[in-house]
Amino acid sequence: MERTPGATEKPVNGQFFASNPFANLGTIYYNGSQSGSPDTVYLKVYKTPSGGSETLDTTHRQPLVGGAYAFSAPIAAGLITYRVVYGTTTGGADNDVATVTDLVCGDAYIIEGQSNAVATDNSAPRDDSTSPWIRTYASAGGTWSYARSKANDPLWGTNIGFWGMDLAQQIVANHQLPVCIINGAVGGTRVDEHQANPADHTMAGATYSIYANLLNRVIAAKLTHGIRGIFWHQGESDCSNFGPILDYDHTAYEQNFLNMSNAWKQDYPNFQRYIIYQVMPKPCSIGPKGDQLREVQRNLPFLFSKMSILNTLGIAGYEGCHFSAAGYANIANRMAPVVSRDFYGVVPGAAVTAPNLKRAYFTSAARTAIALEFDQAMSWSSFSLPNYYVEKVAGKVTSGSASGNIVTLQLSSAAAANATLDYLQDNTWNAGESVSSLLYGANAIPALTFADVPIGTLSPYETWANGTFANPFTDTAATSDPDFDGQSNQQEFAFGLDPTTGSSVNPITQQLAGGVFKYTRTKDSGLIYKVYYSTNLSSWTWDEFATQAPAAAVLGVETVTVTLAAAAPLDGKLFVRVEAAPAP
Repeated sequence: MERTPGATEKPVNGQFFASNPFANLGTIYYNGSQSGSPDTVYLKVYKTPSGGSETLDTTHRQPLVGGAYAFSAPIAAGLITYRVVYGTTTGGADNDVATVTDLVCGDAYIIEGQSNAVATDNSAPRDDSTSPWIRTYASAGGTWSYARSKANDPLWGTNIGFWGMDLAQQIVANHQLPVCIINGAVGGTRVDEHQANPADHTMAGATYSIYANLLNRVIAAKLTHGIRGIFWHQGESDCSNFGPILDYDHTAYEQNFLNMSNAWKQDYPNFQRYIIYQVMPKPCSIGPKGDQLREVQRNLPFLFSKMSILNTLGIAGYEGCHFSAAGYANIANRMAPVVSRDFYGVVPGAAVTAPNLKRAYFTSAARTAIALEFDQAMSWSSFSLPNYYVEKVAGKVTSGSASGNIVTLQLSSAAAANATLDYLQDNTWNAGESVSSLLYGANAIPALTFADVPIGTLSPYETWANGTFANPFTDTAATSDPDFDGQSNQQEFAFGLDPTTGSSVNPITQQLAGGVFKYTRTKDSGLIYKVYYSTNLSSWTWDEFATQAPAAAVLGVETVTVTLAAAAPLDGKLFVRVEAAPAP
């Protein structure tokens, strides 16, 4: 979706132009009116690549229409500075009228949240160092500026925070693109304070200033349609009941985030992805519902198709609420591979996000072991044992192991059927705790914490798929056919067959004779088995009153003797089949 430029819109010195990521081009609009009667007007675009010399890139000419002109000059994204010259041409002679310099084209991002998104609240000295490739639209004065991590006055409005600056530097270095970051975060704020005014998103009113101020900066920067991604780090202030509701703030967090993100989609229509953070345990000593707040946060990516989530667990430089400058640099280092994957198409060799729990379930009816299924490969450390809580009680997990995406926890005794599981609790968390006490993915990033997770049970299909077969069973999707025998895994499950060998294909163990036949099926499959008969293989009739007598199961498979209730046909032709379907 393209932004419609103003009738008199012109670039200004130092302006940043957002690139269309599909074309790798931005557009300089130069519109206005011209007095007099020149033959034509022109816009000359000059470019200077990094480390190179200036050359004329393009010249655009057009006649005036009713005294007005409108130029749309495409420019390539990259480490290039542009200069544009507007002028008039009369009798073949060019007359330069106006020049705009130091223009760049690249990718624009928003940082939002509270103090760890502001990322300047520490004892690190102020730093006015800049890069010509990293820009922002200042929060004070409404001007384009080179961005700073933690500026001295009067340049405070050019801050993008320590990790914002570190991340921008990595994008410039790794992807050879200029970066604009507009940081609209405000310290000590709840998510309800970041909402848009439903009457008008640009109006602050009494309670909508954070959203409106950021949006108006982006509008003034002419980047509403150029924001590529939004980075969100917030939630510390939602771990208690400071907000306007009568309950703890975490109970409204999901809805508030959904409302806010819906407003983002309206105001920044071309943004592609979110990257969000789960806050630290017991953040800034705010509670008592940090566990529950983090649980809401880790579930947000399950509601969005274009959201990645990280955490800051295990990052050196944490100071109990905020991070040192080195700590914020470490946050950027953890984030940069996600940005490269999500926005620049880099295919990582391993997962780059924090492991997120998909579900927990008892591995057997004994309820003495719990399997944790994550969204990526995991590793195991026994040092993490004290941080698991079954039914809110520590010490019930005695050992563990990891295999692929599954972490299995062994319990000291059977858990209740309705038990829940927590990983990391605020009331026992120590910010100085050794990073070895954390549960890690195979990518060496700590897992997201979770709380009040119900422990389920395996479905009959999953129980079967976890069984023992002639060969390794790895492609366990119900619709797959890994042994290429024409039977899906679901069909082999229904009839007690082996999904790993093509020789196990026919469940009929005794052919029809005298109205009786036998077939095999998986015991306790949860399926309904119906017998049908036919005399021509084209029309089938359900034998509703056929009897099915299963024998004792052997290794989970029972042989069923079927006695048809239907009368045998006069010509002796009779065919039967068994259908398995989910129970209603």
